[in-house]
Amino acid sequence: MSRHARSRRTVIRPPRPSTAKHLRRRRVLPSLPSLLRSLAGSVGYPRVMVALLALVVAVLMILPGAGAGVSGRRQQAGAQIGSAAVSRPATTHKPKKARPTTTLQATTTSVRPTSTTVAASTVTASISAGAAGLTSKPGPSPEITCPAGAVDIVPGMDIQAKINANASGTVFCLRAGRHTPATAYLDPSPGDVFIGEYGAVVDGQHLGKEAFSYRYGPKPVTIKNLTIENFVSNGIKGGNGWAIEHNEVRFNGGDGVWFGSVNRNNYVHHNRHGGMVSGFGQSGMVVENNEIAFNNTDSIRDEPDAGGKMVAVQGVDYHHNWIHDNYGNGIFCDINCYGLNIHHNLVERNAEVGIKLEISYDAEIYDNVLHDNGIVDSRCVEAYRCWFTDLGGILVFNSSNVRVHGNIVEDANGHGIVGRQDDRWRCDTGNIHTGRYCRGDYVVKNLQVYGNRIQAPTDSRMYQFGDGKWSPFVLAGITGPNDLFENTYNNRFYSNSYRVPGASGLTGNWFKWIGDTVITWSRWQSAGLDVDGGISVY
Repeated sequence: MSRHARSRRTVIRPPRPSTAKHLRRRRVLPSLPSLLRSLAGSVGYPRVMVALLALVVAVLMILPGAGAGVSGRRQQAGAQIGSAAVSRPATTHKPKKARPTTTLQATTTSVRPTSTTVAASTVTASISAGAAGLTSKPGPSPEITCPAGAVDIVPGMDIQAKINANASGTVFCLRAGRHTPATAYLDPSPGDVFIGEYGAVVDGQHLGKEAFSYRYGPKPVTIKNLTIENFVSNGIKGGNGWAIEHNEVRFNGGDGVWFGSVNRNNYVHHNRHGGMVSGFGQSGMVVENNEIAFNNTDSIRDEPDAGGKMVAVQGVDYHHNWIHDNYGNGIFCDINCYGLNIHHNLVERNAEVGIKLEISYDAEIYDNVLHDNGIVDSRCVEAYRCWFTDLGGILVFNSSNVRVHGNIVEDANGHGIVGRQDDRWRCDTGNIHTGRYCRGDYVVKNLQVYGNRIQAPTDSRMYQFGDGKWSPFVLAGITGPNDLFENTYNNRFYSNSYRVPGASGLTGNWFKWIGDTVITWSRWQSAGLDVDGGISVY
């Protein structure tokens, strides 16, 4: 027997039992032929035929109506089923924690200012930061090759001697292998281009000061597709006019890279001080698609350069970078920076502040994703190093005309997005390095914070404020003199979405406002802040 034949099942129905009940029913209900013979014998066949014809006509008239009634009832039942399907409540699921590369729409629940009762809100933060982070893999690539006619430098050759022997604007090809410069610094000529064949390494052997250096003056130079490591000071010391692309810069005693004008697709990691930093007053910079990670390996708690510090830069487009696990700040611009666009960066697990702007002017910080910044460890003991403003998401410090919007800040220690003012009000025009870039007083003014999503961590250290109140985290606010909160300073928070752990969190002191105090959500809204925003629990 086949497999399919064996799978068939034969159902044998048992015969209907011949009970007295069934036998009586058969006797009471005679067959139609016998009934007709009985009628014909009593009234005759013509009359029987007429009666049958009338009966058939009556049945035909009744059946359409009965069919219509059945059909109507079926349609009515179908409509009821459809209606029940539409009105069925949607199944609710516990929201998952958003990942860095996911586009998030912040669904919020607002709290009425006069009550702690949660009510539904129609306000959602407009966040488009899903594309934050790298757009391609940074570092050297096998797809980058040396052009025809390039001057070859093979391992063992004196690189500086090759530079000196050729005219300015020469394209050099460093062939694969380990190159060890014979001089403390490599001094390119104006217009020189250095391209590494995939696998080319420039090794300072902990003897050379810097690989390629801007120290001999500004000039256009390109450094591309090289691994640069083990220099006593910096890996690459670039400057205005330099293009630094597709390099891996690691294990150097100072900073990994001093910025050029174009800084793209570099992997800068495990340098003793900072990752990618600037000189004074560089202008028109592009910082794009770099991974800056694990820098400040000396673990100096207040190392300013850790992820990357810029000073007095004028016009920067800083975007689509991944800045993570640096022992210090992530992105930091200090002293008379102007015209910054910091956007679509993924900034996470840095020891201090994710994005920090200090004594500067005119910046836009938007569509960034920040996770888990601000690390409390054994070296986090001094108040000035580990106060709530020293740890966290985004800090605007003594800076004016700053817009912060569309960012996602989650699970930081210390703060979400805050402004801070101290006693450094006046710009020092006499400073030989930065004085010429002064653009007015250092004051938190025209700070506009809107459309951000900020989430407090589930566990954080506690901070005590001047009025005796405690807070585990400051979601938003400004710390400084009371006059910063006057309308003339135009510092506003609106349309932001906040998330706090646990239902009891709705009554917590999450916001920093007038005086050295923290306040609740209801008081925050009563002060005219985030009246169109929302708060929810997770």
